[in-house]
Amino acid sequence: MIDVLSFDLSDCRYYMRSFYDQCKAKLPVDIKQRYDSFINRNSADAFLVGRLLLNMGLLMNNSDIFQAIIHYGGSGKPYLEHGPFFNISHSGDMILCGMSNTCEIGIDIERKEQFDFNDFRSCFTAKEWECIENSTSPMDKFFWIWTRKEAVIKADGRGLNLKLSKYNVIDHRVFVGTCLCEINELSIDNRYYAHVASVVNRLGKKNSCKINMVPVSLENLLKMV
Repeated sequence: MIDVLSFDLSDCRYYMRSFYDQCKAKLPVDIKQRYDSFINRNSADAFLVGRLLLNMGLLMNNSDIFQAIIHYGGSGKPYLEHGPFFNISHSGDMILCGMSNTCEIGIDIERKEQFDFNDFRSCFTAKEWECIENSTSPMDKFFWIWTRKEAVIKADGRGLNLKLSKYNVIDHRVFVGTCLCEINELSIDNRYYAHVASVVNRLGKKNSCKINMVPVSLENLLKMV
């Protein structure tokens, strides 16, 4: 099972700074330092919400949030020493936190925007680029494939050490080295594309992770402080 907690900042963006000022005395030092280090306030708000969503997910998994210390792997992927597996992504006003007790995961969300995506052609396989060019909506298809790629490399854990153009992510499952990743699209709203990838075959063990979407209200988020 993969729990995907989501929060939309669009209805409370104006409130976040005063919210932080009210609750910062209760926050761990590392979170306060990281929040204050952001130059962009939107990024700071997204970071804070992501950590609060992580705490909520830990409580859902009956984990001790006070013992949950985030470490970072050789490629920069965050992890909890005693689990569960988790990954956080944000774009625009939407923040997602994925969590699983059974398999490594990666999650990615992107808000759809118009730009010249031809600059990213080298990141795609020939089959993927053909799929984009032949689509009735190439921009939509670009974001659909791109979020799948990002989710897969996050699940694998090696990040951009993987060559993006080497892996075709159009199918539901894709091998990355010896790991079999399963990719599932997440239904957020029509402004975004989002996917979660899970390593379902690591060292011969096979799992199939079901997705549990958990939209989080501001009221419930406030309870995490």
